[in-house]
Amino acid sequence: DRTPGWVLAAGVGFSLLCFGIGRMQVCRRFDAEQAAREIRAGRDQLQSMNDSLERRVEERTCELTSANERLRQEVAARERAEEELRGALAVEKELRELKGRFVSMVSHEFRTPLGNIQSSAELLAAYFDRLPAERRERLLVNIVDSTRDMAQIMEGVLLLSRVEAAGYRCQPERFDLAELC
Repeated sequence: DRTPGWVLAAGVGFSLLCFGIGRMQVCRRFDAEQAAREIRAGRDQLQSMNDSLERRVEERTCELTSANERLRQEVAARERAEEELRGALAVEKELRELKGRFVSMVSHEFRTPLGNIQSSAELLAAYFDRLPAERRERLLVNIVDSTRDMAQIMEGVLLLSRVEAAGYRCQPERFDLAELC
């Protein structure tokens, strides 16, 4: 073997260089494959997380849609209740007005007989001795008739009160007037 040492050294160096370069390429290939695997794993993990988030968004959307529908139904029910209250209030207002007119009418109806009774009684008290018997008789009849009128008015008021307390309702029906007559 008469190969000069420097050739041998150069060959060994060259071999080591080639081995190193090959090793670097293997490492690079290994690193590239490792990076590709990590990228695929990251992508798979992201896809899984994305799928999970989409399911959660879909579930939450269904929950919100359901809650929204319940709220719409509640609003509709409240609007119906509000409308019913308005109707009841209108009926109550009309009843109050009717009662006011009724009280006014009844008080007027009571005043007339009371006025007749009072004036007849005053005339009798003041002029009893000076009034002819016929006139005294008319004043006493006037008092009796007026008290009878007041009693009838009172009976009517009491009857209305009993009807109202019993909760009777007016239920009009059609009938043949000619047959009734």
